[in-house]
Amino acid sequence: MKSWNALGVRRGDGSTDEAILVLAHVDGRSAQQHRTMGVESYEGANDNASAVAAALRISDSLDRLEGIRGGRLKRHVVFAFTSAEEQGLKGAEAIARLGTQLRGMRFVAA
Repeated sequence: MKSWNALGVRRGDGSTDEAILVLAHVDGRSAQQHRTMGVESYEGANDNASAVAAALRISDSLDRLEGIRGGRLKRHVVFAFTSAEEQGLKGAEAIARLGTQLRGMRFVAA
């Protein structure tokens, strides 16, 4: 199975190696289709869209905050968008293996 992950990093001001991880998965293939009140839905599509939208909003809010403060935030913020979640968290596992290789960042929150 082929899949992909995407990472984005907002570098902190350099005063610490601490980093915060914001993670969302992007694949939307639910194992089951549900019918509620006569409407078909795929739960995977909802939680994916919600998490990705929230992560993008967080990034936008941090951008605005840095503009107001006139400088970077103290901590790094790593945005990870993973795939193959519905196939057993394969994308998240790949990100976890990468964790120690993210150029000296020490994750303190996720």
